[in-house]
Amino acid sequence: MPESYAHATGSVGMANARQVMYAARPPILSLTGKTSFDDQYFTQTLLPDYQREHPVETANWDVMYDDRGHFNEPHTNRQIGLGTLAVREYLERCRAPEIVGATVAPAPSRRSGRRAATAPPCSSRRKAFRRSLRRRGWPSGLTSRSCQRRACR
Repeated sequence: MPESYAHATGSVGMANARQVMYAARPPILSLTGKTSFDDQYFTQTLLPDYQREHPVETANWDVMYDDRGHFNEPHTNRQIGLGTLAVREYLERCRAPEIVGATVAPAPSRRSGRRAATAPPCSSRRKAFRRSLRRRGWPSGLTSRSCQRRACR
């Protein structure tokens, strides 16, 4: 297999899986005594299995696979081929995300006067709500926040 890969890559340093298959076909046919074999079996099974079983020997191999479908990128409708070269080109065009620090703006305040800094934000609404409860005959400390809603009815 290494001789077939070296023959297929030549001086380029990369080869299509089918090119490796064409270079490996004569030795495989002579060893097995067959007259032909399935190219899909070689490119999809034998070559990947060999690379997986010999990781040190094949660490620098650059085997390309043809597009076997397409991916439509959402929001941009850009279509990318699902092959080795097309995916590499797509990933090269993708840039690293830019991380921007979060900022928090101060909340606007409608309170004014000398007690504005210490008074709770809705104290005037709370007082008006309690006055309306007293007018209706409810105890002033009894609100839906201080007890269950059903118990207040």
